Amino acid sequence: MFESFYNSFWQHPVLLWLSAIMGFLPYLAKSKRPLLTFGLGLTFLSLLDAWLTTTVIPGIGEPGKGLGLFFGVSFVILGDMRYFLFRSAAGSDGELHWSKKKIFSAFSLSLLVPLLSQVAGLIFPTSNSRVTFAVYEAMFATLVIMQLMLQAGNLWVRRVQWFVLAYYLLWLTSDLVILLTGSDFGFLLRVLANCMYYGGLTGFIALSVKPGAD
Repeated sequence: MFESFYNSFWQHPVLLWLSAIMGFLPYLAKSKRPLLTFGLGLTFLSLLDAWLTTTVIPGIGEPGKGLGLFFGVSFVILGDMRYFLFRSAAGSDGELHWSKKKIFSAFSLSLLVPLLSQVAGLIFPTSNSRVTFAVYEAMFATLVIMQLMLQAGNLWVRRVQWFVLAYYLLWLTSDLVILLTGSDFGFLLRVLANCMYYGGLTGFIALSVKPGAD
């Protein structure tokens, strides 16, 4: 049941579109332009991601293997970059402070796990995409844990880091459940993690800001 829904049009893109829109709602109460602009950008990215990474793109059709791979890899990198951008720009004053150096740093970090996972795939090749997903998720969760342990951040950043860690661990758990037991329940966990990723992160950034707290 859950696997059928997970693979359906109603989960991807419809539910993910709804999640992205819901994630923007907290920004309607925000008057700070940098935060509002960031929220709009994250929402647009999530909507575009959910549209272009489907098996059959609504209004376009099947993207083909090459274009589908390009969209898939590009949005994985951009999706993770959202976290690194926020982490580099978020101040303890509840504002976002941008610079070219911070944007470049966020982009560079967003390439780290994709590259490491590719290296792992070359050393330990597998034809099972679920294993590939699990390796990526374990690597990214480990990176966030290391950042939490080794790099001090203000309270706003640390709250969002825990949220990102939560959906990556949920993805990892779902894949392990599917791989080890074949249980349909694993796909329900993936749906929940997807909603956290596509809309939850955007909304949580706005809801968790506490100006002056660190």
